[in-house]
Amino acid sequence: MPCDPQNRELMQKVFYRLEGLINEFAAIEEVMATRQVEKKSYFISDIIDFAIDLSFGDKECDAEIEDFKVDANFKLFSIAIKNLIDNAMKYSIKHKANIIAKDKKISVLSEGERLAGEISDYFEPFSKTSKDGFGLGLYITNYIVKLHDCDFEYSYENGVNNFCIKIEK
Repeated sequence: MPCDPQNRELMQKVFYRLEGLINEFAAIEEVMATRQVEKKSYFISDIIDFAIDLSFGDKECDAEIEDFKVDANFKLFSIAIKNLIDNAMKYSIKHKANIIAKDKKISVLSEGERLAGEISDYFEPFSKTSKDGFGLGLYITNYIVKLHDCDFEYSYENGVNNFCIKIEK
């Protein structure tokens, strides 16, 4: 590759993405090694704000939050929501994520195509459903959601994808 500003910027983005994935795996590996998740009570607005900051979204993200508390590992739960935000922005026709948090549910919505397969197909590591990404985001998110004894659901209606984390089963 020629060493020009455009290629340099592209390589920086790739390395930032890889660094982010490595950090996510390190956090999960720590939990897997100890088999314990340290949870505390947090406002969901704080977790969502941090997840938005973590996302590589320089695109638009709207949040409608009716605050509630959740017992969670702040870092891990933020990573789970960040992955949903990143996917929403990447695959949305408008490159926009809408987050709605209320009634002990967090929904990340985006306009776009329906998932090509069943949601369970995306819970496998390295599931290649598109030419973008590594196929790890929903695998990591599902793992974290299950660690927190929450439910993770997907629905599609009127051109909108809805990935929903239900805090209370």
